[in-house]
Amino acid sequence: MEKATYSVKEVAQILGVGQVLVYKEISIGNIPAVRLGKKRVVVPKWAIDELLGRQNGQTSGV
Repeated sequence: MEKATYSVKEVAQILGVGQVLVYKEISIGNIPAVRLGKKRVVVPKWAIDELLGRQNGQTSGV
């Protein structure tokens, strides 16, 4: 089963950046995210796919 969301740590690893930058981009609205409870923040898979230019979760042309 494919994941529907990623944690901030996973997003940072996928993008090759630090978690602080991911939180900053979420706070200014560049990365859509959902807050679950007081601490947990998740990013929808479609948001990362869109950010990386993927279609249907697949890399295009690779």
